[in-house]
Amino acid sequence: SADSDADGLPDGDEVNVHGTNPSSADSDGDGLSDPDEIALHGTNPNSADTDADGLSDGDELGIHGTSPIDPDSDGDSLADGPEVSAYGTDPLNADTDADGLSDGVEVMVHLTDPLLADTDGDTYSDGAEIAAGTDPLDPNSFPIALVPTMGAFGRVFAGALMLLVGLGIGRRRIRDAH
Repeated sequence: SADSDADGLPDGDEVNVHGTNPSSADSDGDGLSDPDEIALHGTNPNSADTDADGLSDGDELGIHGTSPIDPDSDGDSLADGPEVSAYGTDPLNADTDADGLSDGVEVMVHLTDPLLADTDGDTYSDGAEIAAGTDPLDPNSFPIALVPTMGAFGRVFAGALMLLVGLGIGRRRIRDAH
């Protein structure tokens, strides 16, 4: 037979060109046929995990929607496999908890929880605490709100307002005196 496994690739091409098994339509057992890996997905038909991220090519395409040729589909510095199996984060969203810090930065730099926007529970997001220079792991360390300054226009406006209030009080005293 010219195509022993009936996968559409001639046996000669499987052996001499692709190095695949001519008696198996899925040489690496990842759930994707050899011809689909070669022609459609650009994956290696001899490796169940082309990008070596810990997820099989078939699972990346069929279950997770991640890229089988890019180990970090969302670019957050965590490989797709650990995002799914170790951290429980979304391999398609660089900031799973939407706190302003990427999942990779939370795990590898700040040691915060990439699934909780506020790791220490002090009502300030981890991203806000990092930006303010406080500790997102300590509930007693949180950003202190600064009172805004008025600026030149604000001072003139406040002075004019006090003058108007003063004039109103003075008129009332004159009226009450008569």
